[in-house]
Amino acid sequence: MSKKYYTADLHLNHFNVLRYCSRPFQTIEEHDRVLIENWNNKVGKNDTIYILGDFTLSTNNQTIINYCNQLNGHKILIKGNHDKNHMPEGCFEEITWYKEIHDFDYKVVLFHYAIENWQGSFFKDGQGARKKTVHLHGHSHSLSASKLNRYDVGVDNWFYYPVTLKEILNGH
Repeated sequence: MSKKYYTADLHLNHFNVLRYCSRPFQTIEEHDRVLIENWNNKVGKNDTIYILGDFTLSTNNQTIINYCNQLNGHKILIKGNHDKNHMPEGCFEEITWYKEIHDFDYKVVLFHYAIENWQGSFFKDGQGARKKTVHLHGHSHSLSASKLNRYDVGVDNWFYYPVTLKEILNGH
């Protein structure tokens, strides 16, 4: 059975992210290799993975294609501020700025940036409990308040691995 995974802020081929985010790698080559290995150790070929922005800083189409070809799964890109305007064909099954999906019995709102309110964020059931809607994002490189049902899925927060919604909701 295929699974859904989420990740953000890989920043492949971005040397300065090592310093900016205190990532524990000596070189960008080591960084990229470990992130690709971690991805492929979790994500299967038939799984779907939503990348919530900042996939790579490369502007070279062949470099981007090479990264895509090394990564398992059906890749959906929710564009971030560092994603180039035109991505090469064949890398991603879909490229968009915003998406709403369902994962298990949750409505999931996907956007690179953290937002405070989204469709369904205030809905409650007949007993006053919040309905099952969450917002997943990247960009901030830090965990966000789960009180709002909003979670940062960036690799900096998840030990450089993609995560499932169940892992996110369980906090690990």
